Amino acid sequence: MPISVMVILVLVGIGAVIWLLRPRPEFVIRIREGRAEIHRGKVKPGFLEDCQHIATECGISDGTVSGMGRGSNRRLRFSFGIAAQQRQRFRNAWSFHS
Repeated sequence: MPISVMVILVLVGIGAVIWLLRPRPEFVIRIREGRAEIHRGKVKPGFLEDCQHIATECGISDGTVSGMGRGSNRRLRFSFGIAAQQRQRFRNAWSFHS
């Protein structure tokens, strides 16, 4: 087998391992047309209601809020459509409901 084929196979293998080991969100909340809905995972109903309220108050039409990690190490990640001040409101709601 030529060396170039072996190098390609090794690179594909490394890429597959990295892809399989990447952190995945425990939950994803999608905000579409101003409505917050669970896309993946589970959250407390109160947190989802707060997300809906924040999205409505702040005029967020599209975006995502994701929970990365488990337990007390869980962190929220946001899409670019959610500004820094709005992100803090989501974090405050999360700390209240977690």
